[in-house]
Amino acid sequence: MAVAANKRSVMTLFSGPTDIYSHQVRIVLAEKGVSFEIEHVEKDN
Repeated sequence: MAVAANKRSVMTLFSGPTDIYSHQVRIVLAEKGVSFEIEHVEKDN
């Protein structure tokens, strides 16, 4: 996790284009005002 200027950690959320669970997590984190970064990942075929 990266450390922001206010010394609070910034969460990294790993998300795929069709991952409904990470989308739900993004909604909850945004509603709660939690700082996070999204790392987009592709599924290996």
